[in-house]
Amino acid sequence: MKCFFSFKASADKSHNYDQLLKVAVYSALKNTTLQLYCIFDGLPNELTKWLESKNVTVIFRRSYLYNKLAYITCEKLNNPSLLNIGGGAFLRVEIPAIMQEFGYNDRFVLYTDCDVMFQKDVAEGLSRYEPKFFAVAPENNINSYRLMNSGVMLMNMPNLQKRDKDFRNYVEKNLESYIPGIGKPVRPNLLVYALSGRVNYYPAWDQSAYQHYYTQNWLSIPGWDKLPPSFNWKPYWGDSSQADIVHFHGPKPNQAQLFSSKQVPVHLEPLIDLATPSYFESSRQWNALLKEEIKG
Repeated sequence: MKCFFSFKASADKSHNYDQLLKVAVYSALKNTTLQLYCIFDGLPNELTKWLESKNVTVIFRRSYLYNKLAYITCEKLNNPSLLNIGGGAFLRVEIPAIMQEFGYNDRFVLYTDCDVMFQKDVAEGLSRYEPKFFAVAPENNINSYRLMNSGVMLMNMPNLQKRDKDFRNYVEKNLESYIPGIGKPVRPNLLVYALSGRVNYYPAWDQSAYQHYYTQNWLSIPGWDKLPPSFNWKPYWGDSSQADIVHFHGPKPNQAQLFSSKQVPVHLEPLIDLATPSYFESSRQWNALLKEEIKG
């Protein structure tokens, strides 16, 4: 099974996203039989050389939304850092087109964010699922599939390709709605609140785009299939030892020392409650993989 990552190169190295991608790749190579691909927005560099040395197919590409994202984030919001986030997040939208352009005929492919850690060979387990469009796990609330998380997606390529042009047009037309800082929260009615347990749904880049397009009405049944939480396990849910894929949604594993201190930066304070004992244990395992990779 093919597995895609996406990565937006940036001069800002403060978040150490290179490390996150390396551990995602290294853990996949160590624990799975996946064929790895990285959609890379940037020029060839040491990271792409490393990826290629690991037999990862690097596909150099920029999101079709990049120019519009640049205008909104840099001109309207005066926040260029958002361009790095959005430019990387929307790269997964390119997968259906890439599959066609390269002549890949796989019916199902996997996408994951780069802040994941593979703990098992997921190919056989995922082969049991045949989503109509894509299968995803819940985001914060492990029992709520209505508020899904796009960090791990099992994607049905033929069906996504049929809708690709319309989806791209829809996302471009509504792009501002999905950008934190400018997009307005969706306030569902009482029925949807009862089903989801959320008062507001805040803009979350491509995730909001998939949610809106494949629902379009919060009263309608979501158009995505359910993926078991073990394939997109958040450490703050509890013990991660039996998870297939651990997704560091919230505090990143290379921030564990920071979250264990009493000097958490203001912008990270909303994540303090997610730095649970199971988060620190998963971070320890992640750091062990990073050290293994460095040693070679």
